[in-house]
Amino acid sequence: GRIEMIKVSDEFTLMIDYAHNAMALESLLDTLRDYHPERIVTVFGFGGNRSKTRRYEMGEVSGKLSDFTIITSDNPRFEEPQAIIDDIKVGIEKTDGAYVEIIDRKEAIRYAITHGQTGDVIVLAGKGHEDYQEIKGVKYPMDERVLIAEVLEELKEEKQQKTEVNSYYTDEVIKQLQNDLVAKGYSEDEAESLIWSGGLKVIVCQDPEIQEIADSVVNDTSYWPEPVYQLNYALTLADKETKVQTNYSVENLESWFAEQQGYDYSARYYSEDEARAAADEFRDAMVAETGDEVFMETFKLVIQPQVSFTLMDQNTGQVKALVGGRGEKTENRSFNRATEATRQPGSCFKIVATYLPALDACNMSLATVYDDAPYYYENGNQVFNWYGGYWGPKTIRYAIMESMNIIAVKCITDVTPQLAYDYLLKLGFTTLVERKTDSDGLILSDINQSLALGGLTNGITNLEITAAYATIANGGNYIKPVFYSEVYDHEGNLLIDNREPEKTRVISEQTAWLLTSAMHDVVTGGTGSGANSYTGMYTAGKTGTTSGDFDNWFCGYNPYYTASIWLGNDENITYSPGSIKCYMWRDIMDQVIEKKGLDTSATFEMPDGIVQATVCSDTGLLPSNGCPTVTDYFDASKIPTKYCPGVKKVVVCNESHMLANKECPETTTFIYKLNDDGEYVLEGYTWDESLLKEHCNIHGKKKDTKKTTKATTTTEDTSEDTTDDTTTEEPTTTEEPTTEEPTSEEPTSSTEITT
Repeated sequence: GRIEMIKVSDEFTLMIDYAHNAMALESLLDTLRDYHPERIVTVFGFGGNRSKTRRYEMGEVSGKLSDFTIITSDNPRFEEPQAIIDDIKVGIEKTDGAYVEIIDRKEAIRYAITHGQTGDVIVLAGKGHEDYQEIKGVKYPMDERVLIAEVLEELKEEKQQKTEVNSYYTDEVIKQLQNDLVAKGYSEDEAESLIWSGGLKVIVCQDPEIQEIADSVVNDTSYWPEPVYQLNYALTLADKETKVQTNYSVENLESWFAEQQGYDYSARYYSEDEARAAADEFRDAMVAETGDEVFMETFKLVIQPQVSFTLMDQNTGQVKALVGGRGEKTENRSFNRATEATRQPGSCFKIVATYLPALDACNMSLATVYDDAPYYYENGNQVFNWYGGYWGPKTIRYAIMESMNIIAVKCITDVTPQLAYDYLLKLGFTTLVERKTDSDGLILSDINQSLALGGLTNGITNLEITAAYATIANGGNYIKPVFYSEVYDHEGNLLIDNREPEKTRVISEQTAWLLTSAMHDVVTGGTGSGANSYTGMYTAGKTGTTSGDFDNWFCGYNPYYTASIWLGNDENITYSPGSIKCYMWRDIMDQVIEKKGLDTSATFEMPDGIVQATVCSDTGLLPSNGCPTVTDYFDASKIPTKYCPGVKKVVVCNESHMLANKECPETTTFIYKLNDDGEYVLEGYTWDESLLKEHCNIHGKKKDTKKTTKATTTTEDTSEDTTDDTTTEEPTTTEEPTTEEPTSEEPTSSTEITT
């Protein structure tokens, strides 16, 4: 009559026993041994203000006869519970018995139940006859039957919560919350327990209306080609006698089919039936080959191509919507492409890696001119433009608008990759590689010229590049993305406060405004025109497409929100959506504008210190008489002070390297540029400049067809990018520009500057 059985599981037995001394406990455990349980797990404590010897004895008995002991609190009375537990440990440590100590009795019971194994007998000893716990002379209500019922109810609720499939946003809230709790000193297990059963109240930043719009657009089949399904497959076979297991992956499946068919095989299918048939064929072949039996099989299809999308309020850092993929989400904490996938950013990186530090720290402007001419990386690989040719001298503004690769690489070379890398760290990128050695002994680093075009070791996440662009939209202030504004504990105490997140000044207001102005041109007349808002809302942004069309991006913003969209396959397989990425981005933002009733006349206020000035469009310097000119906005502190020389170009015969005659069949135009010493040098001309004192002595009598290029030879490579560290962009309808020759060598003293 001193044992009470409590039904908690079909897998193990739990009983309450009244034993509260060593002799009674020994009798009970000896008896249970006769039933040959898989394990005996004993949960007990000892009363305070009682003999320490009896505590030692109970600890020793449990250590000898239990397979596992959970030492907890009983009636501590006027003693500290931990002191009583320490005495029990003296006895148990005389044995080889395994144990754990958990002071809170309810938590000890929870631990016993959640760690119960098939065939266990769990014994709750010592308090079955009592309905209270005495602490410091006060008897508090505590009945083990009630504690067990509470634990079971809590576990039931937790199971329901965990079986509900959360959104990608909720998954990220849980992940971020766990990280923040660990940062506050909680262990990972404690943080996990607090999230699921700690009664926390979390105020999330998600806007349900914006989230619904984003989900609707990215899952609209009208934007997508016929779907393909990527098979995620795993098979485990077990030897029928030894039970030794052999594991097979989808890569093994692909290799097996490739061997059978004699050509490369990819586990991508147009229907579930087709995928299932292939998996069954592979499984049956492995069973026949080994004679083993199937122990476990995992079969999952993921629709391709895929998408990720992030939308932030740049003024607060709050993430309002997050899409980690398209198609049905069937698992909690499944792969989140917006926060976990590291992808190559392509030309979107030109802004943050090249032109941002150039304008902010290197005395450059949107009117700074670079010559779009043949150029090579320091490693000897040639840099190619997406349009295959060369357009001669162009300003940074124009290079941004048309996403010109060569100018971006030239610019970052002047900026220096190290300074570019330092700025990227300030913008919140965490996946960049300063320096590491791979398994083959190769030294890898992102601090190189290809950083300009997004050629990275690992890539970046959608979330982090959105935060970087939000920095520009926020006038140069970086705010780490936040998914919740406040977290309260079960008693209503504020645990985490993100209502006023920390802002870090990365670039000046003037630099931010100038970059926004240049990226506005991208959407009004450049490579990103498909993203221009139908509502008339001022929009700025940048496209990005990587070699092989593996990654397709648009990152942009308006005065209210910053957002980035990525399209591509999970594996590096070509997908060329053209401007679809821009259309999807625009359609989401326009629906948000309409739903939220945003003021479409809003714009980015020009800060103090921005002026207009006219410069030579060939050199970016103050114009001389006859110079072709361009008028642009400048940071007032960075207006050029030097004048352009009158004669800036020479046309050279490609064969003799002398001044060209009109009969020379192939020529190159070279341009004088101002070097760091304030001297003008002929950029790219590597022969003896004395040759330029005379005209070509090879041609002149022949009537050859003349072919002229601007700042390059006419034997141009018109292929797409062929190196791993370059990017491509979709062409837009843009005529090759022409440049006037100057008519005077003498600089004038006039220049136009207006505020």
